[in-house]
Amino acid sequence: MQERYKKLYHLKRRLYASDAPVIIESGALLLEQNSNAILCQLCFRNIQDRPIKAIRAVVQLLDERGRPLGKPVDHRFLDLDLKREEEYGRDTAIVLPPERAAAFSVRLSQVSFADGEVWTDEDSPWEELPRQLSLAEYCGGEEAAARFRKRHGENCSFAPLESEELWFCPCGAVNPIGESRCHRCRLRRSAVLGRAAMAKPGREGEETRFSHEKRGEKKPLDGKKRALLIGAAGLALLALLAILILPRLKSAPAAEEARPDAADSPEKAADTEPRDEQEEAYVQALALLDAGELDAAEEAFLALGDYRDSEDYLARVIPYRRALLLQEMADYAPLEDAARLYEAAAEAFEALGGYEDCAERALLCRQKQEEEYLNLAEAQYDEAVALLNNRCYTQARSAFLAIGEFRDSRELADEALYRRSHAIYDFLTQHRLVGVKASLSADPDTESVVALSREQLLELGSQGVEELTAAFGQDPVRFTTEESTMGSLQPIEQELAEQFAGLGEYQDSAELAEKLPEMIDESDAFFALCAEGELEEARSWLLAYEKPFEDRELWLGLIDRYLPYCRSWNLFAGDPSLVSQAEGGVEKFYKFHCQVLLTRDGAVLRFLSDEGLESRPEMSAELGDGRFMTQIRSTGFIAQINTSGSLTLVKLEDGKVIGGSEYVPER
Repeated sequence: MQERYKKLYHLKRRLYASDAPVIIESGALLLEQNSNAILCQLCFRNIQDRPIKAIRAVVQLLDERGRPLGKPVDHRFLDLDLKREEEYGRDTAIVLPPERAAAFSVRLSQVSFADGEVWTDEDSPWEELPRQLSLAEYCGGEEAAARFRKRHGENCSFAPLESEELWFCPCGAVNPIGESRCHRCRLRRSAVLGRAAMAKPGREGEETRFSHEKRGEKKPLDGKKRALLIGAAGLALLALLAILILPRLKSAPAAEEARPDAADSPEKAADTEPRDEQEEAYVQALALLDAGELDAAEEAFLALGDYRDSEDYLARVIPYRRALLLQEMADYAPLEDAARLYEAAAEAFEALGGYEDCAERALLCRQKQEEEYLNLAEAQYDEAVALLNNRCYTQARSAFLAIGEFRDSRELADEALYRRSHAIYDFLTQHRLVGVKASLSADPDTESVVALSREQLLELGSQGVEELTAAFGQDPVRFTTEESTMGSLQPIEQELAEQFAGLGEYQDSAELAEKLPEMIDESDAFFALCAEGELEEARSWLLAYEKPFEDRELWLGLIDRYLPYCRSWNLFAGDPSLVSQAEGGVEKFYKFHCQVLLTRDGAVLRFLSDEGLESRPEMSAELGDGRFMTQIRSTGFIAQINTSGSLTLVKLEDGKVIGGSEYVPER
């Protein structure tokens, strides 16, 4: 079966124009074989931070000789939301005129950003970027590639690559040449470019080799120069052998002739023999130094004492090599260690004074130290901002505080706590939730605790609990209904007030710190008095309470309604046992005192005997109802104050009055 699309041409490399915000990743010219339509498929990648909303492309068809066919096609890609590193176009095609085209050229004339700005192509040529090899190709095999990954990170898949305006990280990300670190994996450009050839075959050991000269990149030698250098190296080797061996050869006959005398003069024999051993030890120390075995070389030169220039090697050469090693380690170190290593290298070079290029290297290391501190602060700042945006408030706050005075870190540390505190405040005011106790932690390792009553939890429901949890963002929080826990906590409004006060003048923190204590629910004392039947004291408390109190007038009205019951009563007429019958008793009450126990759920009338009786009958009423009632099977009892101010008790059987009594207030 014939394939629907036939590929006529494709771009060999990625295309880029100077200062462009995108790369043309790929492009193909296709023939739709059912309709013979010519299609162009392009793929773009955003290589900068601003989202792109539209791209305008100009496509020119070409014949077999690369000559233009017809007019260029101007096509717009609209309604995009292309963020950095994102690609677009692999599933989109441009319909072109039905020409017998063999190839095409393409350029992007405009790129529109989400912030309203527009980049316009100033007729800059769209040129091919170098091909980025795979890491195995670049290193010469998987084994070398594995060593490269071990040094630079397991996400390395490609060869590092640098052009005039861009550099391509081994992780595959594209970065402007001005960015010293990869925006995706944070790998430093200097760590993989310039010295990256060390990962190639035959260069694995160069990291440990140093010279007294500044290290730099060298171009490959042609054959003639290579031969001259090999010849020169051979002559130098012969000269060295002459220096080391010829003196021994010259002295050998003399030694042979003098051998008999040597027995007679042991001092002379002792003089010549150690000299040969010292020379061998000296050569061995040099070999260790050349191999980068600095500790072993130092021990070898120490053992040589003042032989030849051993002291100079100990005082300057080996410390210089160690300083070079620190500088090399800093070049490859992770971001969090690089500044410290550059500082150590700078101190080591500074200690060597004017030796070799120490002053220049010390200055360079100090500059890189400052640069790495800034890079580290920038990376930590970005991480803290990400935590803040993800509503990890206490983690973000700690991260910003750890950065110190970098940019607006101090302000954002306050912002993190402010956002959480304000979210909790908004929840409390929206749900009119009062009486909640809490301990609000600003430490990311310590959870906050919120204590609510069971009634409050039921009133909030699952939706409300989710909203309250969301107010804490990603910070750890625990909810409890245990009364024992509530005793160790303080009102959540007070906790919030303290946190806002700690933020000083940040936004409206000072205003909220003053306002929140007024929201603290102190009504527990009032309702405790009501529940204990101390209505007169409850009324005085409420009249004296100056802060806002929900349904203040309602509760004052209820107290005024039930206060007339709260007094002593004497029997005026009727059955004195009617009170005790209301709870199944037979005692006779000629005199008693009444209390009304008032709660949010209702009112209870309690009879307290003034005659030493143990019975304490009770009758209940719905909140606001002036009639107290109780029921024993089919018999009902009602107590209420009549218009004359007397307390009447009525006994009913199947709804009919069958008895009663009347009590009057004690004078």
